[in-house]
Amino acid sequence: MRITSLMMSQQLLYNLNNIQENLSTTQNEIATGKVLNKPSDNPLAVSQDMADSTAISQAQSYVSNMQYGTTWMNSTSSVMQSMTSTLQSIRSVVLQALNTPGQTPNAITGLQQEVAQYINNIYQLSDTKQGNSYLFGGFATDKQVSQYMTTSQLTTNISATAASAALGLTSGGTLSIVGSQGSASVSVTTSETLTGIEAAINAVSSKTGVTATTQNGGAGVQLVLQPQDAGTAFGVSSRGITTSGGAAFTVTSSHNSPPAGYNQAINYAVSSTVTEQVNVTAANIFATAPATGTPDLRSTLQSILNDIGNTKALGQDLANLDANTSQLIQTSTEVGARVNQLKTMQTQTNQFITNLQNQQASLENANMAQVLTQYQNDMSTYQAALQMGAKTLLPTLAQYLP
Repeated sequence: MRITSLMMSQQLLYNLNNIQENLSTTQNEIATGKVLNKPSDNPLAVSQDMADSTAISQAQSYVSNMQYGTTWMNSTSSVMQSMTSTLQSIRSVVLQALNTPGQTPNAITGLQQEVAQYINNIYQLSDTKQGNSYLFGGFATDKQVSQYMTTSQLTTNISATAASAALGLTSGGTLSIVGSQGSASVSVTTSETLTGIEAAINAVSSKTGVTATTQNGGAGVQLVLQPQDAGTAFGVSSRGITTSGGAAFTVTSSHNSPPAGYNQAINYAVSSTVTEQVNVTAANIFATAPATGTPDLRSTLQSILNDIGNTKALGQDLANLDANTSQLIQTSTEVGARVNQLKTMQTQTNQFITNLQNQQASLENANMAQVLTQYQNDMSTYQAALQMGAKTLLPTLAQYLP
């Protein structure tokens, strides 16, 4: 077969183009420090690199969730520890009241006021925020917890057919009232009317922060007490008062309706298959009764506030408070366990990310010493090809090649 000048020139150009492509590739690797600059460089490696990038991004989002969840739960645990400490302070006041029976009305209202301050402290703690979100609000993170967890109304069993009718109490006595402003005592006689008691309570409302009104109920017209400041603790206890039927003075607590989602768990994804609850709701703390059948915490706190001076009832309140405190401690312990679990998972996920990043580096990063050597070899080959072409082809062709 005869080799013509055209064939030689075509082969030379083909070889030069190949060398130039190699030079371009190595120049890109030198400039970027990476061997994967476009999909055609190594389709299989590029595919693996993209898969690694996706996995790293997902893992980093899980780490972010775990970090935020850990911060949320650490704040929750700290607040719950403060609540536990405050409950122990309330317990001390209850013991003081139990150990000194027969106290004067002023002494009783003083103890009531001390308990009310502690209860207000607990509800203030329940309003703690993480950023702009209420820690214990469930899904209702924009709603103030104390507004729907505290007692909104106390309905007494002092009733009559009409507000102005004589109550016909079997025995009179004293009502000790405590609220956000302080405490006061009101005397009640056997011939008292609801209107008279209402007026007497409202006359000292500036001292107590509690107002009285009358409402129609199942037992006729009933005496009802409400706080002037919503979301604050208030209470009333009786000393010596019995109704016309001989029944002891009692009250029934009411609460504002909670917002939607107030008792919902907040779960964060911490892996592709695992979610972790990061919150404790106010419903868990205040409105969930222990398995023993004990009243829930907010009921116990209200009972203590109302029962100061009633040794028999207060003894049961103390037992209930101990059960509620144990439940709070157990919940706090569970939060601590979840924090430790998240920290362990976070460490494992960070190690997984590091391994993927190292794998990516081995795929992407260029061996600069090898690349520079390759570049020099390709450049020498290119120069040699030009010189060879100049000798074998017509000078007018070879000399114009780059």
